[in-house]
Amino acid sequence: MYNPVSTYRLQFHKDFTFDRLGKIIPYLQELGIVTIYASPILQAAPGSTHGYNGTSPDTINREIGTEDELKSISKTLHEYSMGWIQDIAPNHMAYHKENEWLVDVLLNGKDSPYADFFDIVWDSPLYDGRIMVPFEGSELESLLREKDPAETHYKICHWQETERQINYRRFFTVNDLICLNIHYQNVFEAYHRYVKLLQEEGIFQGFRIDHIDGLYDPSAYLENIRQLAGDDCFIVVEKILGRGEKLPVNWPVQGNTGYDFLSLVNNLFTNNANADAFREFYERLIEDKRSVEDQITEKKANILYHHMQGELENLYRLLKNSLLDDEPEDAHLKEAIGELLIHCPVYRFYGNSMPLQKEERAAVSSIFQAITKSKEYLKPAVSLLQRILFNKTENGDEAYNRKALHFYRRCMQFSGPLMAKGVEDTLMYTYNSFIGHNEVGDAPDSFGTSVQGFHDAMQERLKIAPFSMNATATHDTKRGEDVRARLNVLTDLKEEWFQAVESWYQLNANLPAQGAPDRNDEYLIYQSLIGHYPMPQQETGDFEERFHQFLTKALREAKRKSNWSEPDEAYEKATRDFVSSLLNKKKPFWKSFTA
Repeated sequence: MYNPVSTYRLQFHKDFTFDRLGKIIPYLQELGIVTIYASPILQAAPGSTHGYNGTSPDTINREIGTEDELKSISKTLHEYSMGWIQDIAPNHMAYHKENEWLVDVLLNGKDSPYADFFDIVWDSPLYDGRIMVPFEGSELESLLREKDPAETHYKICHWQETERQINYRRFFTVNDLICLNIHYQNVFEAYHRYVKLLQEEGIFQGFRIDHIDGLYDPSAYLENIRQLAGDDCFIVVEKILGRGEKLPVNWPVQGNTGYDFLSLVNNLFTNNANADAFREFYERLIEDKRSVEDQITEKKANILYHHMQGELENLYRLLKNSLLDDEPEDAHLKEAIGELLIHCPVYRFYGNSMPLQKEERAAVSSIFQAITKSKEYLKPAVSLLQRILFNKTENGDEAYNRKALHFYRRCMQFSGPLMAKGVEDTLMYTYNSFIGHNEVGDAPDSFGTSVQGFHDAMQERLKIAPFSMNATATHDTKRGEDVRARLNVLTDLKEEWFQAVESWYQLNANLPAQGAPDRNDEYLIYQSLIGHYPMPQQETGDFEERFHQFLTKALREAKRKSNWSEPDEAYEKATRDFVSSLLNKKKPFWKSFTA
């Protein structure tokens, strides 16, 4: 099997092309890099800065180069004894006019040869079964209007409609990423045909599989890709592990992309002895003592019931139409399904047969218990779910168990996005006790590990997955290693830090305008300035403008005082003005801060 040893990740786009890579290969080798680790290079939507919004899996992205240039670079890499790991995203493609497969489906409906390629709810009563196109005023709408068929298979609508109803599966809550039925063999073969050819030519020595948790059957997909790529191919999955969660041992992969290693290193340099002091200081500061666990539940519920109502409705309809033949329906059944997703403690479970294995059944039972404990009125509906997924599958015939498994897998496909949106994209911008651990793969309530604990984890990692990636930053991390390293130092300086923060609140008491920022956002600002501001003797450049951009994103992701759907521009401007005042070197804060 190929061993990448040391990798250097490259983010290809129109300003960093194959040609640019070719010029730095000697430099990368001098650094000790053995393997190039590349973002998606297949054709993506025009102007894409990341490549995960693919439009065609059969061609190289014309904005970054050509197949001939790729082959030339591959030859150079081989001369330097370097390899290439390629990132592929089998969960979704761009909902875009250049996605020819999708446009064919929009124009021809179920008669399209690609009708089963995309995860579309064909039997949805929404818009009489026509596919939603939530892009009014877009180039895609213009393209469809030009064809103007007498009988359309699509319905053009406003993007916000998808927060209430939807009839296709999207990536998280991103409307312009439509998901694939990669578990269908014809779709799998069509999507991977070109990357397999490039691998056979020796260009790729390994693959990174993006968002494995979004797939209908991750285990089956990985068996397929392993068979396609062969035993010598290095394969890792992008998988965020919950606290205490292990990568499934039956997956034929070398490991994951290293978020868990990032968390271990981050916690190694956090002083665990001061965990309670930081938490108590924060709780006093914002006058909120709710547990992180309760806040996670709250955030996930907000996402589900305000932004993913359509996904929940589709799950409810699936259950109602396929598994309730001989069961009296409960008025709260839809909510019980929603609570199953909300209370899932990890991104998802991976059961691929009914009845569920003992350990997984116990985990789901614990979720049901948590639901009825928090909402007793849901007990009858939860009991119904238990009968459907547990009791009836024990003695169920093959047809029933197949339908029950299909519903269960569908639930798991949405528990991951709910966790990601609720925690990564919400709580990590609202719970600011110590923002150094508000990081992908880490947890907001983490606060340090012992040196021995770190070494024990590394010994286990060596034993179970010796070739798994060890990352300290990825393209998904919210803060770089340098920022987290500075923040970690604060955990050794609790008294000095707390005194400084309290004095800053007093110094700047007259600055907030119209209540902006509130105390929670103000604490985020102080930590972020400590982590990000250029070190002495370094150029400040456009720091203030970049910090304003960061704050705008943070405030909207938090969904407390502003959001992406309906931004509160007055609050955002007042918060930016507050920061500009802090950065005024003539004011008292500056002297205290720089010290």
